[in-house]
Amino acid sequence: LIVIDNASTDDTAEACLSIRDSRIRYALNRGVPTIAGTLTLGIDIAQGEYVARIDSDDLAQPERLATQVAFLDENPWTGLVGTWLETFGDRHTTWRYPTGKDQIRISMLFGNPFGHPSVMFRANWFDGQKGFYDSNFDLAEDFEFWTRICEKWDCENIPESLTRYRIHRGQSTQTLYNEREEQVKRIVMRQFERIGAKPPPPNPTKKQLNSWWCYFEEWCELNGLFAGAEFS
Repeated sequence: LIVIDNASTDDTAEACLSIRDSRIRYALNRGVPTIAGTLTLGIDIAQGEYVARIDSDDLAQPERLATQVAFLDENPWTGLVGTWLETFGDRHTTWRYPTGKDQIRISMLFGNPFGHPSVMFRANWFDGQKGFYDSNFDLAEDFEFWTRICEKWDCENIPESLTRYRIHRGQSTQTLYNEREEQVKRIVMRQFERIGAKPPPPNPTKKQLNSWWCYFEEWCELNGLFAGAEFS
């Protein structure tokens, strides 16, 4: 268990260092305390074949890690596997993410198809080298990271709520919503440029959106992409 202290103001350090267990490694982020930088520090320290993510205020069900390890062991062409999320705190619901490699790839063209605290991924995925988060997308670092993994590997979600995600008013995804959406748009545009397809028009009317979907379905058929996905 690698605990990265990202400029905490509570007793995180004392709590971690008081536990006498060699399997727990505590590290203080002494650089700029960005989310991407902190996650990259954790990956850099990690020595295992797989890296599992979770934030300090979220919860993993007891069977989560074993289920994901077994899935990656049995599917060597899969680079990342997430789970559905059960939310708690200010909101109680289940976030059901897409399943199936083609459905996930097409979903990723428009938004994030994984719950960040739920994922497990291969530590080495670029010719034996580790992949790291990009600090240029610190408010959408997870979405950007997945797009690069999916260029090389299949990715999947286990359709079970194996992770519990806490929702509260002060979390960064709520307070920095507009800034995050701008980064998401940049990532979406980059993906369409990569595959060579025309992106959906900004702020489209219903007629414009329907016309674009017709174009995109025909483009996918001509290029043999996303054959196993449902368009919506």
